[in-house]
Amino acid sequence: MAEITLTGNQNCQAPYGIPITVGGFSDSAIVVIKQIGTGTYQAWNAWGLTTCTNPAGCPADGVNKGYLNVVTINGAAYGNSLVFPNAAIAQAAWNTLYPTGLKLTGATSYTFALPDNAPSDNTGGLVISIVEQSIANAIMFSCNT
Repeated sequence: MAEITLTGNQNCQAPYGIPITVGGFSDSAIVVIKQIGTGTYQAWNAWGLTTCTNPAGCPADGVNKGYLNVVTINGAAYGNSLVFPNAAIAQAAWNTLYPTGLKLTGATSYTFALPDNAPSDNTGGLVISIVEQSIANAIMFSCNT
């Protein structure tokens, strides 16, 4: 198991920040990604301020500003396309979207970044848990759901 912290003003996509790569996986392994942060690291804010007040989320249209749970993994975006009024609601929305974690396969390493090209005003961040799940556990889990 690995645990990484993506800081809003540091770990954006290159060349604007420094992505974090975690490797050593078999390309046939199922890798389970969960957002497990607390407090400051439940979600990140790309603007340093919040204008969204709807607990169900607001469109991320540049007018609405708030907390995000989106993360890029190997260049693809995962999470909600909305902004939320606070970090706890943003993290709960991720957990609703991926109740047993986001499951990926096919790579020996995964590069994580926050999708922003102007990170200087960002606040917050994400703590991500990365667990390699054995095929036997994955089959057993899917049979029991």
